[in-house]
Amino acid sequence: VKQIMEHELKMQQDRLKNEEMMKKQQEKAEEYRKELAKKQKEQEENNRRAEIEKKKKYDAEQREQRKLQQEKYLDEQQKAKEAKRLAKQKQKEQRQKEQEEKRRQEEFKKHTAELLKKQELKFENKKKEMERQEEFRKNSAFLAQSKRAQTAEEKKRITDQRI
Repeated sequence: VKQIMEHELKMQQDRLKNEEMMKKQQEKAEEYRKELAKKQKEQEENNRRAEIEKKKKYDAEQREQRKLQQEKYLDEQQKAKEAKRLAKQKQKEQRQKEQEEKRRQEEFKKHTAELLKKQELKFENKKKEMERQEEFRKNSAFLAQSKRAQTAEEKKRITDQRI
């Protein structure tokens, strides 16, 4: 009976040991599961943070890209405005040059016409002067001839009287 009791006691102790070991193993398993769940949660949190960081970085890059595109667009707009302004200015200068050239040509024509008029007047005056001189010469020649004729007539008369 003693042996049976000892055996039962031993069996009971073994069962308690086994139960304790099972309990410890379950606790360890539970602790391991908790640790695993904690690590998994940390990993998920890290992944979520990394995703948020990645999204922030992507958004920042997109903003930077849009900013650069807008600056490029504005720069192109500014260049286009400047080119347009320069083209207008060039056209204006060209028109001014053309108007100046036209004005110079008009002045030249006017000046040339005035010179021609003056030359024509000089020519007319010279012509009139030459005609006056010719008239004077004719008159002088006529006077001289008539004087000579008078003188010749008088000489003849005087000669006739002498004779």
